[in-house]
Amino acid sequence: MIGSVEASQRDFAVSLIERHGTMRLSDLKRRGINPATLARLVDEGILQRLLRGLYERADAVVDIAHSMAEVATRVSKGVICLVSALQFHEITLQLPRSVWIAIGSKDRKPAIDYPPIRVARFGE
Repeated sequence: MIGSVEASQRDFAVSLIERHGTMRLSDLKRRGINPATLARLVDEGILQRLLRGLYERADAVVDIAHSMAEVATRVSKGVICLVSALQFHEITLQLPRSVWIAIGSKDRKPAIDYPPIRVARFGE
């Protein structure tokens, strides 16, 4: 019985991450995924731990949209903006060197090393 629960939890975790691309540990736990299951999936090479509490498929294709999704996942109150948003919606041909993200005027600037980000502050 325990083996079947573990297998279904593994399958559910993999399907969630395939559907969403990148997911936070807190979101996975809220859906009933045990952190030990994630650790096993990382050890087996099925998932990749990007940062503390952030997971994706090990074979995920990395492109500019993936970088934007990663930043959006890591900065929950942030919004992709300016050139990054234009590029995502294919309104411009310009490829930004950084992911532009908008945060509130009093919000703390995210400490993200990679992908590189640029922060724009907007009022509420």
